[in-house]
Amino acid sequence: MATVIVKEAVSRHAAKSVAPAVACRMIREEVPRALKRKHAPFTLRAPVTLEVDFAMTIHADMAELCPGATRTAGRTVAFSHQDYGEVFRAWRTLLNLSAVV
Repeated sequence: MATVIVKEAVSRHAAKSVAPAVACRMIREEVPRALKRKHAPFTLRAPVTLEVDFAMTIHADMAELCPGATRTAGRTVAFSHQDYGEVFRAWRTLLNLSAVV
């Protein structure tokens, strides 16, 4: 992985940054080097399991209504599937259902 440092955190709401033009130049200079490196694709082994810890039990109550979801703790709901796409869709569903209340 290639990185270019264009800012440094000073606090939660502030950072020291290089000028935008300088940041763009630094990134453009690093891109060719990064593209020349060999990278293995990122993969996930099946089954893919997602566990979401909600702030309140009522949110987990609603998220648990998602087909295939399992309550694993008072505020935690899990979802497992062989296909990452299904897990991603379930994650969106869990979040949407939990926001109903």
